[in-house]
Amino acid sequence: MMKKGLLFLIIILASCKEQTATPEQAALIGTWEYLSSLPVSSEFPKGSIKLKKTAQLPDNNTAMLFKANKDLLARDGIGRCASPISFSTFSGRWTLKNGELTIRKKTWDEEATIHYKIVSVDKDQLIMAIL
Repeated sequence: MMKKGLLFLIIILASCKEQTATPEQAALIGTWEYLSSLPVSSEFPKGSIKLKKTAQLPDNNTAMLFKANKDLLARDGIGRCASPISFSTFSGRWTLKNGELTIRKKTWDEEATIHYKIVSVDKDQLIMAIL
């Protein structure tokens, strides 16, 4: 009886093991602020963007906060042409597999899914190509 109880406990503990991020995923965790758009190229026909690592979401710029639990906070500009841009924060989720980042976020009236290819990421800079 004691052996069955111990085996049951081991199975329960093993199934509760926390999922750990891959090195690729761990590199993304944190806050990334938009720096610039990079030119369209034959390799990246829809262009790419460069972001810098920052301590917090900025008040007046586009940025993304990737959390370890795959939650996302996205700070985006809103407004129409010829009107002042203001920024709002939207929540969503992110996944990363084989270098492809998928972002799902909800704005006021729609849900958006955006796909990127991670071109490079280090402790200071992130470059993503728009797919």
